[in-house]
Amino acid sequence: MPDLAVGPTPAADTVQERAFGEYVMPIHKYFRPRREKLPVFTDGGLGTLNMPVQVTVGSRDRLLDSHNTRRCLHQAAPRVPVSFIPETGHLLKNQAQPVLDFLLATQGAPPHA
Repeated sequence: MPDLAVGPTPAADTVQERAFGEYVMPIHKYFRPRREKLPVFTDGGLGTLNMPVQVTVGSRDRLLDSHNTRRCLHQAAPRVPVSFIPETGHLLKNQAQPVLDFLLATQGAPPHA
């Protein structure tokens, strides 16, 4: 399999990994990426976020600078938790439970003061 923008293609060692690869490849073939420049929040803008925020990034992301993202958030919005997943690219697998936990924990929570 070719290298993907989300990182090198890992070897598919299990039936589940091969099935996942077969599922993802057509997405990469037919997906039409966003072509306009992504919005960038200033440090001041990040510091004014008053809603619950969870950020999850992979340490080897090739589409965004996850190290800089983590650094900026820690400085500008220290109350925002950043899950920094080592040896992971842009494709964040197995994150459904952490996202669900975050959503359930913040359901009905007041905005950050």
